[in-house]
Amino acid sequence: MILKEAGISILTSEEKVTIEIEDMGSITKFVKVTMTPEQFTQALSRLSNTKCSVEVRGLHKVGKRHEHKEFTFEVPSGLGFGRDRDKRLLPILMSKCPEGWEPDTHFGSQNSFFSEGKKNYARTIIRRWVDMEE
Repeated sequence: MILKEAGISILTSEEKVTIEIEDMGSITKFVKVTMTPEQFTQALSRLSNTKCSVEVRGLHKVGKRHEHKEFTFEVPSGLGFGRDRDKRLLPILMSKCPEGWEPDTHFGSQNSFFSEGKKNYARTIIRRWVDMEE
């Protein structure tokens, strides 16, 4: 697979070097390499197979196009507030989220909750990744 649009970030500090690779079409950072500054220097000096730590994630999204939209759903009136509100809201969100979409599960923005008449609603973003159109 060849990615038409990809990006690389190299972040350095005294403790570690982090290299991240992102597929810009799917907006997915799918490789994260972590190494010590010494390992990074070895790699730059062309030492083959320099040891490092690699995290690979989101491969099912790579090469696809990212779509997102706002999603609003009704919530029970007794939900209340507090630290565990998002956790209590999660089963409701998952049961109402359209198939094939992944919801953002944090409700920290000012417009995440609202009322219309006697009904209460929550708002979040849902995302999906679809095949690229040629």
